[in-house]
Amino acid sequence: MPTSMHPQAKFDPIPPDLDLHELVENTPNLSWVVRITTAQIRNLSQQEFENLVNIHVVQQGRPLVISGWDEVLPKNLFGSEWLERTYDKRPYPPNVFYMNENVTDKGDDEASTARGGDLFRTQVEAAPAGDLMSCLPEKMRAENLMCYIGHEGTYTPAHREMCASLGQNLMVEASIDDGEEKAGSSIWFMTETKDREVVREYFLSMLGHDIEIEKHFAQINAWKKATFPVYVVEQKAGDFILVPPCCPPSLEPWHAHYEGSLEPNDG
Repeated sequence: MPTSMHPQAKFDPIPPDLDLHELVENTPNLSWVVRITTAQIRNLSQQEFENLVNIHVVQQGRPLVISGWDEVLPKNLFGSEWLERTYDKRPYPPNVFYMNENVTDKGDDEASTARGGDLFRTQVEAAPAGDLMSCLPEKMRAENLMCYIGHEGTYTPAHREMCASLGQNLMVEASIDDGEEKAGSSIWFMTETKDREVVREYFLSMLGHDIEIEKHFAQINAWKKATFPVYVVEQKAGDFILVPPCCPPSLEPWHAHYEGSLEPNDG
């Protein structure tokens, strides 16, 4: 952990006029996350799809995006209108912010709906036979299907989960480009599982922050100067991101533990 005398990189928000495509194309260590569609996975058998995820995400430790879920999920359930009808009268405790910056409000775990959870458990199948969570009694299993509600400027700091789980994050709705505001999206900067210790050392020695504490949103220049590969994705509505085990940074709405995903934590 850096001492109080160690210089620390400051928080620097992403400029609103950022050309993300130019940034990725002109920065050697930045590359786009591999992206496939729901139409493509329909042409695969269940075993073929499981092999794809196991090889690319678990074994190679690289993120994967499956787009097109906004076309197949029921909009009457996965949308802001349903949340407003169901939860608008319910009181919530004050939010706890990651940083002391004047950022826009973010609702984390705003609603964990039973209806949405039931649908995902039938479509994605939480705790199937291959998920080691299924070996535990139901009361001992991690259940953290969460709903994030955010606005521009929420800035989730780079961090690493303590567990070797396969993370999954789906954007179900975003603002549209109607002339008054731009279409909503989230920009992710992600690394490979095998580089987790290199990333931690880079944050400590070069940025003066401990990635385990989860309090610093790295500047774009910091990612550009990194000595390890950085994967970038602009997540839009319908984009389902599979996050590799122990991948910094990592946002995980629910956990799935597999034999292969636990290997990076051995020793």
